[in-house]
Amino acid sequence: KGAHVESQHKLIIQNATVRNDAKKINLTQLYGEASLDKKGVRLQNTRFVWAGKNYGLSAFFPATAEGVGHIHIKSTEMDAMTDYRTEGENFILKNGKAFFAGAEAAFTGTCQDISKPFLQITGQVRVDADKLLNYFKKSQAGMKDIFIAGILNGPFVLNGFWDKPLDWDLKVDANGAPVYFQKNYRVEKFQTQVRMKNRVLNIPFFRAAGYDGSLGSEFHINLASDPPVFESQFYAQNINLEKIAADLDPPKKNLKGILMGKLALAGQWQRPDTFQGSGSLSIAKGLLWQTNQFKAMGHLPLVKVEGLELVTFEEMSATFRVQNKKIHTEDLAMFGDAVDLSLRGAIGFDQSLDLIMNIQYSNAVFEGASITGGLAPIMVQQATNFISEYKLSGTLKKPTFEKMILPSGRSVGKKLTDVLRTII
Repeated sequence: KGAHVESQHKLIIQNATVRNDAKKINLTQLYGEASLDKKGVRLQNTRFVWAGKNYGLSAFFPATAEGVGHIHIKSTEMDAMTDYRTEGENFILKNGKAFFAGAEAAFTGTCQDISKPFLQITGQVRVDADKLLNYFKKSQAGMKDIFIAGILNGPFVLNGFWDKPLDWDLKVDANGAPVYFQKNYRVEKFQTQVRMKNRVLNIPFFRAAGYDGSLGSEFHINLASDPPVFESQFYAQNINLEKIAADLDPPKKNLKGILMGKLALAGQWQRPDTFQGSGSLSIAKGLLWQTNQFKAMGHLPLVKVEGLELVTFEEMSATFRVQNKKIHTEDLAMFGDAVDLSLRGAIGFDQSLDLIMNIQYSNAVFEGASITGGLAPIMVQQATNFISEYKLSGTLKKPTFEKMILPSGRSVGKKLTDVLRTII
């Protein structure tokens, strides 16, 4: 009397197959242990192959609909666990955790049709950006040149089949600091919104603080097309080039200035010949480059223009358009301490140069001539009329001055002597 008897059953599974054509279930190489008691069914040390991938599984399925179950499933790419209860064919998920390709998530939500899990979940996510990008790069060759590293955190909403991440309807708002782009460039206070649906990745908002300024962009790429098609906009405000130069590999010491710029660019990913866009760029308070190329302009009759032995260019501005694997400009201007340049033409994506350069003395030279007085203002002004344009070719690293029309000091002097005779 008063005796209480409980029974428990245990089943050892070895190399079994579970197949249901109606629900498209086909599990092979199934091994594990299943135990049954009045509370429910428990699976332990279970492993199987599904859609060519190896999975491990442990689970508790309660005997009643009101009971709380637990599922833990993992593969080489993901590890997910959650408590659940059932409502019809749906699983109501609570206390969920998932780890996938560098992303860690805590979530709640629902799972429809356990035979082909369709998730509707919300939660918080922590992303190792480098690891997550490396996962997508395996299937998307067009993303191989993208590099982002850092830890991002924020809320997310996800709808989609659990094993098809490229088809997810995904919304993530994330922030992080620091975050690295293209390995060397560090930004702080990184904030972004990421939206993906129907294999279209959209980043409507991106903002970061770095190098004493700010960076921002909008980015849209259709991963369903082959190759992917993208549209983008970028801006940079008050960027300190000296600090960027320190992060270059190797560091570049003689680069200074405050950069402002914007760019709108579209095309097919990894197809530079399709890129089209436009933008603008300016650098102020800088140290861009130095040259002795203009020293001949310093030797005039009765006048010596100082500062032309080594000209330092400090500021620049330009508007440009992108087409046919080249950056085209009609108004690139560079301002030096003794010489100003205006250039028109194109710079190739391969760094090749095809530019026409016009040269003139800087405002500082004219002001100095005016202060000096006498014949100096006349000589400098007339010398400007004799300085012509010439062609800049070669590459950015090794520029050459082809068909150079810049006259020698002697020829300028002869022409100015003729001018001087006319004046006298």
